[in-house]
Amino acid sequence: MKNSKAEGFFSGVLALMFSQIAVKLLGMIYSLYLTNKNGFGDSGNAICMSAYQIYAIFLTISSIGIPNSVSKIVAENFSVGDVKGAKRVFKVAIAIFALVGLSCSLILYFSSDFIAKYFLQIDAASDTLKILAPSIFFVSVTSVIRGYFNGKQNIKVSAIIQTFEQLIKTILTIVMVEFVAKVTRFNTELMAKTSMLSATLATIFSFIYVVKKYIETEKKDCIEIKLSIYRMKPTIKQIMKEILMISIPISISFFVTSLGNNIDSFTIIRLLKNKLGEELAREKYGILSSKVELLTTMPLALNGALAVALVPEIAKLNSLNDEKELNKKVNLSFLITFFIAIPIMLGMNIYSNEIINFLYPNANRGGELLKIATMSIIFTSLTQTMTGILQGVGKLTIHLKIMSVSMVLKLILNFSLIPIDGIYEKGALISSLICDGFVCITIFYKLKKNMNLKLNIVNNIFKVTLISIISIYSGKFLFMNFYFNEKIKFLLEIFLIVIIYFVLSIVFNIFSQMELNIASKDLKISKKLKNVENS
Repeated sequence: MKNSKAEGFFSGVLALMFSQIAVKLLGMIYSLYLTNKNGFGDSGNAICMSAYQIYAIFLTISSIGIPNSVSKIVAENFSVGDVKGAKRVFKVAIAIFALVGLSCSLILYFSSDFIAKYFLQIDAASDTLKILAPSIFFVSVTSVIRGYFNGKQNIKVSAIIQTFEQLIKTILTIVMVEFVAKVTRFNTELMAKTSMLSATLATIFSFIYVVKKYIETEKKDCIEIKLSIYRMKPTIKQIMKEILMISIPISISFFVTSLGNNIDSFTIIRLLKNKLGEELAREKYGILSSKVELLTTMPLALNGALAVALVPEIAKLNSLNDEKELNKKVNLSFLITFFIAIPIMLGMNIYSNEIINFLYPNANRGGELLKIATMSIIFTSLTQTMTGILQGVGKLTIHLKIMSVSMVLKLILNFSLIPIDGIYEKGALISSLICDGFVCITIFYKLKKNMNLKLNIVNNIFKVTLISIISIYSGKFLFMNFYFNEKIKFLLEIFLIVIIYFVLSIVFNIFSQMELNIASKDLKISKKLKNVENS
């Protein structure tokens, strides 16, 4: 039977996209607060981000593959009306990943001193890692519940969870760091530890919220269990095998990606401290890991909504062998990715210095680095979308193999480029650009090879790039002769560029009637199902 709470694909994407916008804005608020805070700045960011990259590896092992693996299996069960099977999968997943999450929390906690001293070479990161360690368990369990809701195509729950957690994190960070700053007279290390404590507390609050939401939902779903069709009940061992067969390749892929990110954390400081001194080397890394990474991952957060919604949707269509609808959804997904990534990439590149000066008036270095980093945005966004498609059809090892090669390439390039006089930290960005391009192109080739798809890519790229360039330079030209406050001018230009971009997208018919029909159909289905549910 059909899940009465299922949302349309496009409706789910929109919900997650608005959530990601809120998450990014909130994240930017506390990031701007910390970076511009007296005593914190780039040095504080280096302590936090170096520890966070290690934390991300453990988080990847314990939780990253969970939402996609659980959502894929649950979606397949619901597509044939096997509600009992879906719930059984959920219970087994909870048991597995609660244990995995607890193990990772303990390992990180007790190995934090060794990691900080010998791996990161930042002693202050030890306590930060210990503070972050408990949150791994809570994130693991929360991820299983999110995956279950996504599999039911109730994606808005994930959107609410993410927004709620980020809101709590932002409020706690500002309040707690402000208090510590006044008490300790701006002690950088203590402020960094406090900011990470707020992150851990936010994950605990998020865990409590999602458990409460699950209990409430399950009470309403009792009728679905009674109406569930009968299928051969798989054993716990079979369910564990199915979950792990999907989640392990995904987790390893993201684990390799996290290792790639950590290559910067241990190569930049290590290779530059003999040339520039440890303090300046740490500041260089702080600029890359906080300012540049925060800004260049913004389109990934928006596009991530699409990637999350794709997995259960593609899994459902693939299990039904609906090639025609599958092709439509894939083409729409590529178009949405171009629509998000291209204008942000070009805008950040052209306005790199203005963005840094506007956001970080008290620590305004990094404009030149941002200009280089933005060129990777299109590659990483496309990779994100294509990985979601491959996960949906069960091609799980492709991303893993390609990322493994990329990580080795990244390590070689970092050690080759960073020590060169005059390049230094730019070498890390150049190596990332080369690796991101390699990953994107290779995954695209594999996607075309493994799926019978008719993609309309070249025309879409040309159209979106054209209207992006027209919009950006129209905004700059119209305000060229205005000589009022630079910050106000910058905001007005960006606002005007966004308006022009959306107007031109209609004029150039970026979203054809076919894509609009798909979106309209999804939204209508979502609305009807909500009416049925409320009646």
